[in-house]
Amino acid sequence: MSKSFNDSVTEEIKSRCNIVDVIGQVVALKRMGSNFKGVCPFHNEKTPSFVVSEAKQIFTCFGCGATGDVFEFVKKYYNLDFPGTVEKLAREYGVEYVNNYKEDGRKELYYQINKEAATYYLKAFCQKSNPGLTYMLKRGIQPVTLKKFGIGYADGEWDSLYRYFLSKTLM
Repeated sequence: MSKSFNDSVTEEIKSRCNIVDVIGQVVALKRMGSNFKGVCPFHNEKTPSFVVSEAKQIFTCFGCGATGDVFEFVKKYYNLDFPGTVEKLAREYGVEYVNNYKEDGRKELYYQINKEAATYYLKAFCQKSNPGLTYMLKRGIQPVTLKKFGIGYADGEWDSLYRYFLSKTLM
């Protein structure tokens, strides 16, 4: 019988995996008393400030402040969302897991809307005289750099983007 995300999959994963083993796959850990210590994978450091507690099944970095359980470590280290983290750990530790998340098909639409809004603000920044562009030019930042980083400008009107999208739908 397969478990869904809403069942006790996370508890099953926690019972099967040891945080020291999971983190130890990517961070060299040395026993220091009852804990393990290593160099933090989330920031540059020379002196180890990353501590893993096997008893508590948590990690803490006293340098950058990163902390959490095995799920938080995997999520942060591998740059995953929570369902992706659960899926990865379930696969590695033999926990049957079915991700019931269904995409509604609007993701591409949202990306297009976001891209169109970014283009609108970029054009407002680079094609019209405005305080933002004046300031950037005074600082010596060239328009080509602003375009490369997608810097935009929102005027003082609260509904400019809304009106822009309305005009596009009426065409």
